[in-house]
Amino acid sequence: MSADLKVLTYNCWHALTAKNLIEFRELEPPGRKLERYKIQIDNLRSVDADIVLLQEVSPIKDRIREFESLGYEVCSQVDQSGVKFFGLGLPANLSTGLCILAKPEFHLKKLFGAKLSGNLGFTGVDFSFQVTENRYALLASSQHKDFGKTLIVCTHLHHGTENTPLIETMLTRALQAGIINSDEIEISRAEIKAADLRRRNELDILFAAIHVLEKDLDQIILGGDLNSSESSQAYTQILFEGFFDTYRSCHAEANSKDYSGFTWDIVKNKENISFGHDFELPMSSFGRADVKELFNNYNDRQRRIDFLFLKLLKSTKLKAASGGVPLVSIAEVLKFNSPEDAKQHSIFGSDHMGVLSKLVGKKG
Repeated sequence: MSADLKVLTYNCWHALTAKNLIEFRELEPPGRKLERYKIQIDNLRSVDADIVLLQEVSPIKDRIREFESLGYEVCSQVDQSGVKFFGLGLPANLSTGLCILAKPEFHLKKLFGAKLSGNLGFTGVDFSFQVTENRYALLASSQHKDFGKTLIVCTHLHHGTENTPLIETMLTRALQAGIINSDEIEISRAEIKAADLRRRNELDILFAAIHVLEKDLDQIILGGDLNSSESSQAYTQILFEGFFDTYRSCHAEANSKDYSGFTWDIVKNKENISFGHDFELPMSSFGRADVKELFNNYNDRQRRIDFLFLKLLKSTKLKAASGGVPLVSIAEVLKFNSPEDAKQHSIFGSDHMGVLSKLVGKKG
């Protein structure tokens, strides 16, 4: 008999943005977030993945209880929490992070949370001291009778603007139109380069930690929100480490008119992404709405920024196809009960789509 391993990654979208030192502002109308969270739980129950990687889980303590009610074992890492002492502090409504869920037969065990970037300080549900954005990866191990020992890595990289030829074109046109001046365009270029460098450094730190753990593993699952597309240095950096993209292994063509692989898709998910236009981007807008609109328009472009990668090690328990790539019988972008996919819900569960892959195990 063969065994299949279903893995899902999904950004739950906390829908918060900086307001003041007391609290973060909700981007959605009252009650809408709770409706989305119910949709997420419905979909997690329906998809029934073996392993789930989640980002922007908020409030993390309450949501962990929801995930455990589905029968999952859960480990977590807070990444944004402010200053808290015994769970009390500021901002009062900020407690978000990463979670890995696994069915009991996978014997999930948290290894550690690796801090990838941010200033001095620490984060946690009950105790934290954090005054700037931090980024983490959550590393856990699983031991399964069919798949052996797996390292599971969930991460969410820095969300600064991605450096592509398109943003350079947009900035140049803005300069020519008098929207920004020559000093401002140089500031924007420097901030964009700094964002890419930060993500590269985050991955350097992550892979340094992974390399220490690789020796006795069968395979490594790495997933999450890269805040970067397939054309980015972050994506290339991961492939260089010997990982393969499970979705791309099944979908080589990204330019067909019926392509459905975008995990950030304003065409299908306009309402949620539009709410996010009020999010405070880590870019200088110079106090002008038209500059902020430029960066929002750039960030609205359709692309894949959520990924599931797999790295095979010598003793892998997954059945390999030609070239050593495991057979992936399903690799799809889930709409998570979008209006056209499930009539019982009227909104998407998040501003992101989830990515589901089903890997085929060896017979035995």
